[in-house]
Amino acid sequence: MKTYGETFRKIRKQKGYTMKQVAEGAVSVSFLSKFERGESDISIQHLVPLLEKMFITIEEFMHIYRNREHASSITIFERASDAFHSRDLKQLHRLIEEQLVLYHKSQLAPYRCNVVMLETFERIIKAEYIDEKDDGHQILLNYLFDVEVWNRYELNLYRSTMLVMSEATVINMTKIAVEKSYSDDKRLILSIIMNTLIHLLGPVNKINCEFNEQAFQHFFKIAEAHCEETYLYEKNNILQLKGIYLIKKGNLSEGIEMVTSGIELLKKYGFNKEAEKMEHYLELMIQNID
Repeated sequence: MKTYGETFRKIRKQKGYTMKQVAEGAVSVSFLSKFERGESDISIQHLVPLLEKMFITIEEFMHIYRNREHASSITIFERASDAFHSRDLKQLHRLIEEQLVLYHKSQLAPYRCNVVMLETFERIIKAEYIDEKDDGHQILLNYLFDVEVWNRYELNLYRSTMLVMSEATVINMTKIAVEKSYSDDKRLILSIIMNTLIHLLGPVNKINCEFNEQAFQHFFKIAEAHCEETYLYEKNNILQLKGIYLIKKGNLSEGIEMVTSGIELLKKYGFNKEAEKMEHYLELMIQNID
């Protein structure tokens, strides 16, 4: 029978951490080694801080042990999202300082990646140029490329930063996300695929422009495959993306009708803010039709 230690070792190796990195400040390396080999038990008080260093919650760990993963919240992403959407630069700066302290103390790559994500949000608010090739973004991309299995942390990290990446990077990274994901959170993966489709369609003010048709069709099929019958909101988003695609290709009447139908469904189900945003988006598209 698989032990907790074996599951822990599998996660640690997939994330690329050494026993010394994970054990530091919590338990001895020799004790951790015995736990991983199934030669020693561990208390919940010792296990939780070890998992936290790998950005895994105890709930996720138990579900991975049982061959499925829990859709738990990732606090840093919630806090970062709140600060970003409220345009709170002071809070973003506090979060950056907090994550830098954790990184300098532990030298664990995810803390450095969190800093890159937060600095990206900061630059977007300030309307500053973001260079995908700068050192910070390379650290983030290298981490995502190198990690063997993506859990909710990696999926959220990518989703939070993908829209400032180049098209080529997004295409490659989304393929990796789908292939490496160990998450059973289909909605999270689906949101990444849909953001990829939005990225591929390009700016709202460019109609009849060239875009990567092959990549769009590839990810559109994956989105449809991941979208379950009960995902009414997501199914409607796919409908609207198809409409936007048709408008971009010059099939205006069918595309506008499809997007309008999606807007009416949003209103019907009470998603009024989302409906307003899509109405504004459609208006901008129509204004830019030659």
